[in-house]
Order: sequence, then structure tokens, then C-alpha cells
Amino acid sequence: MEFETLVRIAVRLGYLKPREESEVLSGTDEIGKMLSGLRRSLNPQS
Repeated sequence: MEFETLVRIAVRLGYLKPREESEVLSGTDEIGKMLSGLRRSLNPQS
């Protein structure tokens, strides 16, 4: 969430192109899913 905001600000300021924003955000979404899966596998009781 905070990172997504920073990426969007970077696009508005011209540091990233809109295409790069999409790539970065889709990558972070994938990493988030992997981390959630890892967390579930390490703590199956929850």
C-alpha cells in the first residue's frame, strides 16, 4: 500500500513511465502472494 503510493508518485513526478508502474505493481502483487503462501505454510495452525 505505501509502496504502491510511492510508485504512483514516482510516475507523476516523471521518474517512472506508466508502463513501468504497471510492471512494478504486478511484480509486488506476485511477491505478496508468495509471501502469504510462505506464511501459511510455516504457521498452518492459524
